[in-house]
Amino acid sequence: MTNYLLIVKRAVLFFKLRINESPSTENELPLCVGKLLDKRHYRYESSSRLLMTKSGGSCRLLNYTAEKIIHCFDALRHQHDQAGTPFRLIFMGDSIVRQQYLNLVRLIPDYDKLLQPSNAELLFQGNMEVTSASLGLRLSFRWQPYVDDEVLNKVRQWTAEFTYDNTTRPSSLLLLSMAVWHMLDVERRPKPDHRLYNKHLRELAPSLAQLSQVTRVIWLNQYPPLEYYSNVSTTYITPEKINIYNKAVRRILLPDAGSSNSSRVEIWDSGNPLVEEYVRSCVIHRRYEKKKTSPGLLTLKYYSGAYRNCMDHVHVGYSALSQITQLLYNDICSPISQM
Repeated sequence: MTNYLLIVKRAVLFFKLRINESPSTENELPLCVGKLLDKRHYRYESSSRLLMTKSGGSCRLLNYTAEKIIHCFDALRHQHDQAGTPFRLIFMGDSIVRQQYLNLVRLIPDYDKLLQPSNAELLFQGNMEVTSASLGLRLSFRWQPYVDDEVLNKVRQWTAEFTYDNTTRPSSLLLLSMAVWHMLDVERRPKPDHRLYNKHLRELAPSLAQLSQVTRVIWLNQYPPLEYYSNVSTTYITPEKINIYNKAVRRILLPDAGSSNSSRVEIWDSGNPLVEEYVRSCVIHRRYEKKKTSPGLLTLKYYSGAYRNCMDHVHVGYSALSQITQLLYNDICSPISQM
């Protein structure tokens, strides 16, 4: 038990946001709840712990430690209890979504946490799942880098399952995003064409809208990349292209004002200010290491350094990602804390 407590304490210290303790007046502010993932409703104040609401007031974000996360998921599990089934979250998309998924599950304490497959963190493409019987959790990641028939069929299947037997939700939350692979020239795939992406997204939109009536559906906005690399992939993935794809997602998935579209799909773009600051710091300070000389460049150690030291032009560095993960925990858990 002593060793376990030491592990938990180290994990909490490692992942804890590097922010100063709040003054007492700040602690008296209400918790930030509702539409935290939409930057049209909130903006950051002088610190990453305070948000300014659309009406001009202030609210505070909680720093979700292992203890708070346990209380949160325990409350959520009881709130969504369906015949004793675990509280389920599904992440679906490319390696950007995978990175967000891994950062969320790493904050969950390891009482009986089981990762399948056991070497999933070393496999950069593929499905994985984390379960915890004691916490009543089932957290899944589905590798799906393209908006295609496979995604459409899976979303339709989840919706049909609930329609047929409305005692069981397909999941309590679905977080997904697919865009950057549509910008790449990949063998045996159609040439990059955002018009084809728009077509597939329009086919997916009605099914996502229907699913959003029974499950919370969040589409992760694509973050801006670093631009000072000269390799091939950066000529395909540019801020201008990402902006075009993000606009298409917002135009197609979100209902227009006064529209009869009942979609409840959310677009998560509140992490953008944090990523933009991370990108700016990378450009200014060039905090990257020289490439490793060992033959195994595709090792976990190399990619850990890449995410931390601005060596990856698409994936967000851990300094920003840890705060983005905290924002997601605040969005999921803080409403429960106020009940």
